[in-house]
Amino acid sequence: MILVDTSIWIGYLSPAPDVNRGILRQLITENEPVSLNGLILTEVLQGIKKDRDYVKTKNLLVSFPVLSFLAEEYILAAEIYRKCRKVGVTVRSTIDCLIAAMANNRGMYLFHRDKDYLQISSVVPLKFL
Repeated sequence: MILVDTSIWIGYLSPAPDVNRGILRQLITENEPVSLNGLILTEVLQGIKKDRDYVKTKNLLVSFPVLSFLAEEYILAAEIYRKCRKVGVTVRSTIDCLIAAMANNRGMYLFHRDKDYLQISSVVPLKFL
């Protein structure tokens, strides 16, 4: 399973050129197991200004599996944050810790374009696409 982060979805949906758009398009076309979670869904949708674009994007995103967090993943996210802090790694986003916890706990590949995940992966094993 591939957990696609907000940063990739934004690039995919943007009219600006984005190198990851082609990769995500290929994954979707080849029926690879692409997913997101509720936080990613919220982050993407909250940035859309036009109602028409909002509805279109919402319909696209909910056509993929939208995963819910397990209680243990909230705890794991806190542990990730604490481990990072103990070794001097600054993670700017609790949401990124939660997304990393889900990917780590479920053995998922994380498709992203976010520095926080690289920092987190120096402390907790993450698999990147």
